[in-house]
Amino acid sequence: MERDKLEAGQIPGMFFSHGNPEPKEAGYFELPGYTEFFIKDPGSVEEFRSKALEMIDRGFKVVIGYERLGIGGGEGYVTLLAKEPDQDDGSASMKKEVRASEEG
Repeated sequence: MERDKLEAGQIPGMFFSHGNPEPKEAGYFELPGYTEFFIKDPGSVEEFRSKALEMIDRGFKVVIGYERLGIGGGEGYVTLLAKEPDQDDGSASMKKEVRASEEG
């Protein structure tokens, strides 16, 4: 993830197949509340960017999937996916912790 672009107010991402199977096969998981997140105004951009930066600060690798975007990218749906840097070291428990904190 390009942290500098997030910090500059952008939402850098990429298109995947429907349902984001490519990053999921690589060990990424969708963050509850940030799946098909609708970007519609500066407030929603800030909320999404802040969550992505928070996950990076917590040590996760982050990928943003573009779902559907308007022409010019002014609005649309995006999904935030995260992955522990070392999948062999407790990633299942961290996924549960992240999901629990997002749902609770």
